[in-house]
Amino acid sequence: MMDLIIKTFRYIWAQKFKILFTLVFTLVFLFILFPFKDLNDFISGQVSRLTQNAVYLQFEDMHINPATAAISLDDVLVETSTIDGLNVNSISASPSIAALFKRQPGGKLSAEGIFGGNAQIKLTPLETLESGALKANLEIATENISLKNLRDTMKLSIPLVGSTNITANVTADMSFKEQPDGEVSIVIDNFEMPSTSLNTPNFGAVTLPEIKFKQVDVKGKLSNGKLIIENAKLGNPSDELSGTIKGDIAITIQNIGGQARPMIGGYNFNVDLVAKPAFVQKAGFFLTLIDQFKKDEKGASRYRLKLQASSTDLPPSMLPLN
Repeated sequence: MMDLIIKTFRYIWAQKFKILFTLVFTLVFLFILFPFKDLNDFISGQVSRLTQNAVYLQFEDMHINPATAAISLDDVLVETSTIDGLNVNSISASPSIAALFKRQPGGKLSAEGIFGGNAQIKLTPLETLESGALKANLEIATENISLKNLRDTMKLSIPLVGSTNITANVTADMSFKEQPDGEVSIVIDNFEMPSTSLNTPNFGAVTLPEIKFKQVDVKGKLSNGKLIIENAKLGNPSDELSGTIKGDIAITIQNIGGQARPMIGGYNFNVDLVAKPAFVQKAGFFLTLIDQFKKDEKGASRYRLKLQASSTDLPPSMLPLN
């Protein structure tokens, strides 16, 4: 037996160059010469089958990096019942090697050219709970996301313009039996909403005036089933309308059929707005809803009030803000 093992290793050593050539040739074929783009139709069919035709996926080319086990797709098109032709320049996914050893989901997903900007999601497994669910850390970072592209793709009725950057660091039970905790930051540059009519459950059709903010800066956190807005700055003193919003809104994420869906409940907001005469003149009926809270201040109108409701389906109570 020992003699056979020795002869085997001697043979391998004698043929080392042939074996090395074969391995190199195989790797070159698999990762360089293999026509990954020909897998387009096959992968699209598999995605449609696994999602019961809920998701349509197409891409121009595929690349695999054997060193990091990363997979990237170029010129990606995604369509669903709620997404109308989402085009992405490239999508890349790289698994976490440590997570693979633990047989847990984890890794990084990046998208370039999504909604005119870039996005990155990183999932890091932390622990397995007694219920068997995975607790993980989720990091989200986006830059230069176009609100117009987002609105057109997601078929939103409200016309919006602006460039958005979002960062979030959240710890979550992936079964959502426990609500996530973490911090959220949203910055919107050159926000614009043209005058539009909005149907509301409490006031019916409300005509909203044109609103422009040089910047919207929102800082908040998720805690105990609530989104707590620590400070939301709307515009700056040079804008026709500016102000701040603080408070909280109940948001619970439920696992329905394997999909995470947010449920919005009651809210409690402290609103402090300053409107210049030009905005007051064009706002019309919109400002009459809160006219009782108006005070004239340094050539402008200031509105300070509390908005409270136990549900978004109920009309809010409005109280003066001390």
